[in-house]
Amino acid sequence: MLDISDGLSGDLQHLCERSGCGARVELAALPLTEACLNVARALQHDPLDWALHGGEDYELLFTVPPEALETVWATLLEQSGTPITVIGEIQPAAAGLTLLYPDGQEKALQARSWDHLKSQG
Repeated sequence: MLDISDGLSGDLQHLCERSGCGARVELAALPLTEACLNVARALQHDPLDWALHGGEDYELLFTVPPEALETVWATLLEQSGTPITVIGEIQPAAAGLTLLYPDGQEKALQARSWDHLKSQG
């Protein structure tokens, strides 16, 4: 588990590297607010770019074995009022990071996120 304040794609890559696995993210499952979609339209920007690579979201990214999902989901909701959004699944390391598009296409996910050690100026 880690926060995605530096960007979902980069933090997912960190989680997978440290766990020795890959992951598939379902684009249709990413939670995008109406406000985000409206701003993206106004700025002619892809909201999925922000969802995958933007930061400062302060959400937690974690994995749960499929057989424990229902229990973890219900417990978190009951004890904290926080719902879980399932955005994909863990894959073998050889699969790397991939994006699953709504039409069934699967493409490699290129991780990008804030790098605290790189000069940003």
